[in-house]
Amino acid sequence: MSDDQASGVELITGQQYSAPVVISSVDPKSTFLKLLGTQHLDTGFVRRVHHLRSQGLAAKLHLALKGVPDFRGASAAALRGRLLLSPSLQHLERAFNSTKYGEYSTAPVMEITLPTLNDPALAPPGSHVLSAIVQYLPHTLKAGWSAAREQCIASLIAALAEYAPNLPGLIQSAELLTPADIEQQFRMHGGHWHHGELSFDQFYMVRPVPGAAQYATPVAGLFLCGAGSHPGGGVMGHAGRNAARSVLAVRKAA
Repeated sequence: MSDDQASGVELITGQQYSAPVVISSVDPKSTFLKLLGTQHLDTGFVRRVHHLRSQGLAAKLHLALKGVPDFRGASAAALRGRLLLSPSLQHLERAFNSTKYGEYSTAPVMEITLPTLNDPALAPPGSHVLSAIVQYLPHTLKAGWSAAREQCIASLIAALAEYAPNLPGLIQSAELLTPADIEQQFRMHGGHWHHGELSFDQFYMVRPVPGAAQYATPVAGLFLCGAGSHPGGGVMGHAGRNAARSVLAVRKAA
């Protein structure tokens, strides 16, 4: 910061890069509360950022396989796309309910892909990868993730085996990234892959919070462009495009 506006970035090594505009794709809480610092923001805005709900509920399961799982009822063409394991609205509701009590669902909702069917180079010849988004796993597990991780993985594999009975015999290795893992490894506050809940009070043109909902922030020269901005991470690249247009408009007006 210089003259009350963003003027560049400083690396952890101390090296500095000057710039008239700084655009952050980091989640809003990390951008404002850590990288920028609350001393450059008014109290009301800091309070809104603190109240931003960003506890993740989605995990990622990766399986290294020595063959292609046989999902009942799914054609070879369907296996190249996305498989959704969510039999009913009631199933979806039950999967979410467990998180209220700090537990993981034993009947989760999963979005499953087999990327190696489209790109064999992602695994050794004859081997495959299964990648699944798992809903819903809490950021903070009542039993603790260190104690319950392997049991949770076994539960997820059992849920997949109901639809692909040959899957357990193909598994060579398994990895589960919980919201807590996502927070630690990718520095996303709360481990939410959209940098904040996609709820009505944090959506559309109030995303992420009033005062920073149009990509520009209360600090001159600082803009947001990540999944914490409208319309979230689900519409790939759109927040970045909107942010670029906002930056260009401000620069042109100046």
